[in-house]
Amino acid sequence: MKLPLFLATLLLLTTSCKKEKTELERLPAATQEGKNSAGFLLDGKAWLPVSSYLSSRSSIDAYSVRTTRDGRIVRIGFERFPERGQEGESLSLYIPHITKPSYFPLIKTADPLARSRPAYASFSVLKSGSRQPTDFFTGPNAVGSVTITRFDTVAHVVSGTFELTVREENGLETHQLTDGRFDLTLE
Repeated sequence: MKLPLFLATLLLLTTSCKKEKTELERLPAATQEGKNSAGFLLDGKAWLPVSSYLSSRSSIDAYSVRTTRDGRIVRIGFERFPERGQEGESLSLYIPHITKPSYFPLIKTADPLARSRPAYASFSVLKSGSRQPTDFFTGPNAVGSVTITRFDTVAHVVSGTFELTVREENGLETHQLTDGRFDLTLE
């Protein structure tokens, strides 16, 4: 009689102990197949894109802005604006001169309005009740990097990883974006 009770207890203990995922385990795998997945740790917490109430388009995208003699200029974006009136964020990676998988340091001052721009990242935070987002950028005082691990213009796939520090455009607040990864269909 004790053996069935022991086995039932053992079965109950092994099935009820479910380990919580770590923040890093909540991120999608770093793949290179055009799965349209992305994520990163924002100040140590998992950040995943969420479809937006603002538009019907995907919450992640990658498109070739234009082709120059030095390669393609690619913009990669993720957003998380789940519901009207709630906080939301977006991340944009601007990478010029891609011809093949490469490493891109994000160390120069970003100027989104300039005709010739260096590689940079921008992170925007829209707080509840606010009309304008707070913008954060990479640059000399907030560096980062993007590594393009696959750039395939035939299969239309761009994949990579990134690590960033972004700093408030007109302030001192910073955020750490670590363990970033994306695997997207290139439009």
